[in-house]
Amino acid sequence: FQNYIRSLTAKILEPYSDHINRELDLYMKYEPIYNYVENNLYADTKVSDICRHIGFSQTYIGQKFKQDTGITIKQLISDMLLEKMKNSLIVSGSSVKEISEELHFSSEFYFSKFLKKRIGISPREFKKRHSDRQISY
Repeated sequence: FQNYIRSLTAKILEPYSDHINRELDLYMKYEPIYNYVENNLYADTKVSDICRHIGFSQTYIGQKFKQDTGITIKQLISDMLLEKMKNSLIVSGSSVKEISEELHFSSEFYFSKFLKKRIGISPREFKKRHSDRQISY
């Protein structure tokens, strides 16, 4: 059965193998950037801090990253921050204010504005919509 599942999975993923390999190559090339962002993901994370940490000029690495990935490092931070915000709202029992403080937003208002601009609803509405989907034990 396991061999069948592996074979089936390979057949399903085969058309995407080039894309998966490209994404993996990009991740490996920019692993220090991804690692830094993952470990220091806050609203106040700056591209200059990342560049200083990895030892490249902001102009050079910014241009290379954009050329290779199609997004800026700032957009990467923003995208990853949005996912972290959404996960925190769904999973944690923390209030919107507490999550905004944990993620270094200057205020709960800015946290709310950032989320609403990106997904079209407030943090409280997002949390409410997803609280119905949580499994109770």
